[in-house]
Amino acid sequence: MTILTTFIGNSHFGRSYAVNLNHAHEELEGIIEQISVRMDIGRVVENVKR
Repeated sequence: MTILTTFIGNSHFGRSYAVNLNHAHEELEGIIEQISVRMDIGRVVENVKR
């Protein structure tokens, strides 16, 4: 039921640009993950320097 409600409530569902929008979202998630990992590494380096 939740999945059906998600589709009904999604104004982008079935639109011609939805595939591109999903791809862009996946790429953005990958970039966010890379930044998160780099920030974590930076925090570790800062703590080691102390």
